[in-house]
Amino acid sequence: MRRMLIATAAVLFGISGSVLADGPMIRWERIVGVINPQGAANPDVMVAGMPVTRSTAIVDGRVILNLETGFIAIDVKGLSWAGQFGPTALGSAPTAVQRLGSVVCDATRDAGVVVDTPALELVDGSGSFRGVVDPAQLAACRLHPERTVFLLRNGALHPTAPNTVLGYGIGRTIQ
Repeated sequence: MRRMLIATAAVLFGISGSVLADGPMIRWERIVGVINPQGAANPDVMVAGMPVTRSTAIVDGRVILNLETGFIAIDVKGLSWAGQFGPTALGSAPTAVQRLGSVVCDATRDAGVVVDTPALELVDGSGSFRGVVDPAQLAACRLHPERTVFLLRNGALHPTAPNTVLGYGIGRTIQ
């Protein structure tokens, strides 16, 4: 059993290594929550053209993006609300809820080019995603990787807060 686990891990590492090896990489060493100083009642704070309506906290997170292949790996740990909203307690984590990872290319403009991942599920505020976004949509990111940002947000179909930014990547390195 142990040999099978080691062999499986080696194969997965080899596959992800080959996907990651081709092309320029952007890494964000942490994902942090956002603070809306005006609170949920006044959602005037915007990030890349998307609202920040709730303040959040995130314990940890990382993102790796290959600009050529579109491979993206996202890890989020400990998303929680930094305030009390309705029946939600201060510091509580959302239960099983789908979120989106969003790469914003050319983010010096109001909105930039937004490339979304498929939905990733966070259970009790934590989860991960490994997948591919369309590399053709990353053209603006390849031209100006220094203007590329990562956002964690609600999807457009979220019932109460569509497109709301929950966190963003910091500690960006480009290789």
